[in-house]
Amino acid sequence: MLKYIMLLAILCGAGCQTTQPLFEGTPAQMSSRRSKKISVRVEKYVGSYDVEVQHAVQNDDSEEWDVLSAPRVSGYPEKWRHTLSAIPQDGYKVKASYLLGGEMIDISLEPGAHLIAKVLPLKQNTSRVIGIFSQTKKSKKGLEVFSVPFDISCGFGELTVVYLEDIDAGAVIAGAAE
Repeated sequence: MLKYIMLLAILCGAGCQTTQPLFEGTPAQMSSRRSKKISVRVEKYVGSYDVEVQHAVQNDDSEEWDVLSAPRVSGYPEKWRHTLSAIPQDGYKVKASYLLGGEMIDISLEPGAHLIAKVLPLKQNTSRVIGIFSQTKKSKKGLEVFSVPFDISCGFGELTVVYLEDIDAGAVIAGAAE
């Protein structure tokens, strides 16, 4: 039994001895940027509003953003609106609950992009938008959920960023090697 414990300790210790970076060259040569953002846009029509949330990514220092999903809801002000897949179905146990605008709101965690939002008009060209954007996908480990609740004031037609993540993978690798 002692032999197996010593063998396990040696194997674990040998696996943790990496002191060189995985790639040759300077961190600038191996830099790989990945950015993700969530933006909200509200459009006003006669008596109703349109709320769109864009989930976009930007890879490798390019200037263009690739939109992964853009769920949209429409309706009258001061009422909760949701995409068809956002409301948990009876008997489906995978859901999340958020306190939004003083109300407890349940959102489905089924795979896909989901949006629940409410528009509160403020002034002639601005409004307050309360909501939750959630995107779920299946992976080998189970469900991966990315959710962003928001409560913002914005002008009509403007794309307002509510979440921005900017990761420099090369800096992470270089920092880990030191």
